[in-house]
Amino acid sequence: MPPSESELNTKVALLEQNVNSLSGLFERLDDAIDKMGEVSNSINQLLAVHEERISATATDTGELFQLVEKRRQEQDAMEKELHSRITTQGREVKEELRDDYKRLVDSLGEIKSMLRVAVKENQQAQGELETRLKAVERRQWISVGAAMAGGFIIGTFLEILSFFS
Repeated sequence: MPPSESELNTKVALLEQNVNSLSGLFERLDDAIDKMGEVSNSINQLLAVHEERISATATDTGELFQLVEKRRQEQDAMEKELHSRITTQGREVKEELRDDYKRLVDSLGEIKSMLRVAVKENQQAQGELETRLKAVERRQWISVGAAMAGGFIIGTFLEILSFFS
């Protein structure tokens, strides 16, 4: 048996009521979906901003790493240059000290030679002075002896004269 019209009307009314109640539910679902879409867009924007910040931070970090590496290489180069300068200066100071020592030794040798010459000259001068002094002393003793002999002769001569007179 086919359903009667009233049953069909009842079923249609029930279906309409169900559709009406589902319609409210669908509206709320549509609102929820719209809100979820808005939230999804906001999240996408937020993620894009964070991704941009992360990318910028990664770029900055990379640049900082490159800068630190560059500074380290510059520091290494400066340290090598400083070490080279210190080594060169040390070598130059050693050479200058060696040259100064050599000049000092040469100068001391020259001074010794000059002192030897001066000592020889002084010894010769002393020998000459001693010879002259001996000659003067000899003349002096000769003069004293001659004066004594002259005095003796004159004294004796006076005695002889006084004896004759």
